Amino acid sequence: GTVYPTAEDFRVWAYWKDVPKPSDHADFTGASKYIDAKKFTYKEYSNLKLWKGKNHTYYWPKTGSLVFACLSPADAAIEIDENTHDVVTDKFEFTYENPYDTKKTRDIMWSDCTISYTEQTEGEGVPVKFNHALSWITFKVQGEPDDAVLNGGFQINSITINNVKTKASFVSSNKSWNFQKEPKNYVVFEGSKNLTATPEVIETNPQGTLVIPQTQDAGYIAT
Repeated sequence: GTVYPTAEDFRVWAYWKDVPKPSDHADFTGASKYIDAKKFTYKEYSNLKLWKGKNHTYYWPKTGSLVFACLSPADAAIEIDENTHDVVTDKFEFTYENPYDTKKTRDIMWSDCTISYTEQTEGEGVPVKFNHALSWITFKVQGEPDDAVLNGGFQINSITINNVKTKASFVSSNKSWNFQKEPKNYVVFEGSKNLTATPEVIETNPQGTLVIPQTQDAGYIAT
């Protein structure tokens, strides 16, 4: 339900086949790859607002129809090759290495294949819905409403999540992360935070604790 940010770019895959709209991606066996992981960026032309090829303009084919799938953001450290997306199974498969510095993490998202469209939709554009691939962690802290808390008697100076695995392989068809490795420590908060009787978010970089989903039994350290 959140509108995609206009300051962000994403990558697009598009496939062509001589089939009518609206065909399903499963009908695209033997399809031609029309756009291959190219960057799209936001543009405004008079009253027209849209995302288009960042370095190249793409035109609608006069026959057949196209299906589309997308990965966001365009500059994420995703290892992309000719097997990153399969149109018939509607599957993204890639390896991603997530920064453990919470001011550098990226919100990795993918879109499932659309139904197919033709040039008759050009004025309306093709609607795309992104799905989140990472876990977003938020810590809130509070104390019991006694005199010590109310008078600033308790303070948190840091929160660190230990041994968070930062590299793994993702498969969109079953929404799974596999082969997690390369553990790092995520410093969620460093500073000085007095406890209050009300739950408050505590983090150095707002909304920056984005991690690859994984089993975690190492706990975290609060000091």
